[in-house]
Amino acid sequence: MSCHKTFYNKQEYSLEKYKKEGVIMMSVLEYAQDVNKTVNEILNLCKRLNIPSLSEDDYLDEDAITELDNLIVREDEMDLEYEE
Repeated sequence: MSCHKTFYNKQEYSLEKYKKEGVIMMSVLEYAQDVNKTVNEILNLCKRLNIPSLSEDDYLDEDAITELDNLIVREDEMDLEYEE
């Protein structure tokens, strides 16, 4: 079970409200661009981690971003070990 609590949909929530409250969030599209992955790759990773993201417009909260970062790092490390 995932440790993040909330699914943020761009149409339902104001990003500015969460920025003011100190909640770190970015859309799936922004995150994909940040980590040089496609939106589909990120959505597939979200599915594996039980993060409820359905489109590039959905927001990822700080916990979801941390989970995704950790998974991407682990997979990159495994790829490097496999290449050696």
